[in-house]
Amino acid sequence: MIGKAGIGALAGLALASIGCAHARPAPEVHVERGFYGPDGALLGPAEVANAASGVRYVLFGETHDSACDHEMEAALLEALAANGMPPVVGLEMVAVSEQGVLDRFGDGSIDLADLPAALAWQENWGVDFAIYEPIFATARRWGLPLLALNLPRDLVRDVARAGIDGLPPEERARLPAIVPPPPEQESMLREAWEAHAGQGRAGAGDEGFRRFVLVQSLWDSQMASAAITWRRALDREPVAILAGAGHVVNGWGIAWRLRAYEPEASVLSIVPWRDEPPAGAPGTLSFRCGP
Repeated sequence: MIGKAGIGALAGLALASIGCAHARPAPEVHVERGFYGPDGALLGPAEVANAASGVRYVLFGETHDSACDHEMEAALLEALAANGMPPVVGLEMVAVSEQGVLDRFGDGSIDLADLPAALAWQENWGVDFAIYEPIFATARRWGLPLLALNLPRDLVRDVARAGIDGLPPEERARLPAIVPPPPEQESMLREAWEAHAGQGRAGAGDEGFRRFVLVQSLWDSQMASAAITWRRALDREPVAILAGAGHVVNGWGIAWRLRAYEPEASVLSIVPWRDEPPAGAPGTLSFRCGP
């Protein structure tokens, strides 16, 4: 990941509940909280579902510690399910080693209140589980399969420290085929690396940057690869992937790897609108979540 960090029963209520007005910083302009199309038009639940119609992968870029972002994710899942497109839900927040826990939650063997302990959520993710509850509650209400997409933290740490060649064969076997980032993403990655290096969380020099890019590429490749594997195994779509915004914006991150592994893949990205509206682009929606 990059950084750490109820909804109503009906989709109409779900998105209506996020329809209160918030003022943008620019004077005389007011923007409602909700989903927006590439042309800047506010979308209702059915319109959101229509935008995802026929799409294999729906990527939602969140800020991990934003409660409102997770309410919006739950509203998206609700809209898709209520409009006849119940998605499979892929989670960056959960490592593949915990898939059995998600399965037991899905079949009712684990209650929502017991899920964070069963997943060792605080230890493994570190963001308050309470703000993620709308997602899990919505998945349970609609019977949506939950998929663990990420690699265990200890394996990612080993890659960051030793590189892939330094891993024992059994650990290398757990990794996906890693797809490097597009060249145009390098400047953003370098800025992120410099910020981490300045805080003592990334190695210095060219080797430090190379390892940083490797880890980011590993995360994105892993999530894309796991999503494709599950879509094919379950023979079901769309797969809604919930991940940090850094994995979704600009069609980089996960989308870049999905198309590398599966060139015919259709992808809808949903990215955050904070201070300024994101540039509208085909295959991209935005969501507004606070001033």
